[in-house]
Amino acid sequence: MSRVSVKFLSLLLLAVLVSATSLEDCVKTFDKNKDCFTSKAMADDAKLYSVEYKNYYKVITVKKATGAVAATYNLLIRGAPKDGLPASNGTFEIPVKTVAVMDTTSVPYIEVLGQRGAVAAADSEALVTSACFQKLVKDKKIASVDSTNAAAAAKTLNGVDAIFTGFGMAIKDVDGSKVVAQYASSDPGMLNRAEWLEYFAQWFGLEGQAQATTQDIDARYKAAKDAAKRAAPSTPLNVAWISYAAPSSFNNNTASWAFSAAAYKKALIEDAGGKLMTPDTASFTDAEAFRKALTDADVVVDETFTGTSTFDEFTKTFGVSDAFKFVKNRQVYRLDKRVNPDQMLDWFESAIVFPNQVLVDMMTVLAPTAVPDGTQRWYIRKVDAEQPITVTADQCTGDVNAAQAIVGLEANAFSSLPKGGSTKSSDAVSAASGLSLAAAGAIVAGVLVL
Repeated sequence: MSRVSVKFLSLLLLAVLVSATSLEDCVKTFDKNKDCFTSKAMADDAKLYSVEYKNYYKVITVKKATGAVAATYNLLIRGAPKDGLPASNGTFEIPVKTVAVMDTTSVPYIEVLGQRGAVAAADSEALVTSACFQKLVKDKKIASVDSTNAAAAAKTLNGVDAIFTGFGMAIKDVDGSKVVAQYASSDPGMLNRAEWLEYFAQWFGLEGQAQATTQDIDARYKAAKDAAKRAAPSTPLNVAWISYAAPSSFNNNTASWAFSAAAYKKALIEDAGGKLMTPDTASFTDAEAFRKALTDADVVVDETFTGTSTFDEFTKTFGVSDAFKFVKNRQVYRLDKRVNPDQMLDWFESAIVFPNQVLVDMMTVLAPTAVPDGTQRWYIRKVDAEQPITVTADQCTGDVNAAQAIVGLEANAFSSLPKGGSTKSSDAVSAASGLSLAAAGAIVAGVLVL
């Protein structure tokens, strides 16, 4: 075992042992002037939440992507008096014992904290990729929230301590003071999103554990980024992150094609050694104009949800041919490397928590000599050569409630590479040299929500 993992596991074990008893013991003989939070986790990278510690309670402020305050929450150590707390959207006794999850994004954060066993109910269980979460639902250890029966859903949800939901949506007949908003997928940065692990940890009193984990993820990301910088080609490959919307009642029956220039995607592509294409016009209803904007693409990342799963489907949908570099060189990728039995993507789940692996996925395309030989992609799939991997409940082995391990290479995996990187080269890098700049291609690797 490497020094990195030994250090991480040691910190993790210490954090768990301390947090398991210290909070509630601290208020048994109550002293409002005594600081019970020996382990504090402030938001360093994340921009859309903040934490203020107040000896025996803490105030969490959550912001929308616009910067406007979405909600504030009081987190009070269980057993401490509730009088004198500031006004808020909800007061929670911590550590919470049971929770519900209403979106897929919340699931991996809770799993990494080792709190699957605290999840009593879920609304989006059919969308979840996690094998062990699927197993808990299958074994009826996690109740399914019946969205077609408001009364039954309310009864289930009102029985838990906290309800985690994307963007804090209101739920009919449910106590709104139990709803916890999270905007992780809106936080504009790769490491910003990972740090939301510390946000979820606040409700379980596991700040120390979460900090140890995010520090490890940060170290892995930064080591990979440094390796990509050393190995990237002098002229970065142009990556197009694109999508197609078929005609429907939602778009006036007008087909459209779009480039995505989300800030986190731009940072991701640049950190992996490439350049994200950001044309002046991002959305097109004219197919020819869209294809013209694709001319200089070397790699394409297609985030169209359905209908472009094969290379032939992709070329037909976008109307592209070998005249484009990314078609000729087969440099088309999708975000569906790992899916659940209903074809829902892990990209919209654990990729937010593990930006280190998302970066490595991108590096295998844009700076392949920067990663060790044999490195496998986890989230992105080469459309012409790979098939999606279906994750099922049967793949959950061992302790179903065990904490989800960090996905991806450890930080020291990159320091062991020779100065020039590994010996392999990618199709994208080798094919790009000597080809006309007028050809086209696009790459993309992203993180969840636009």
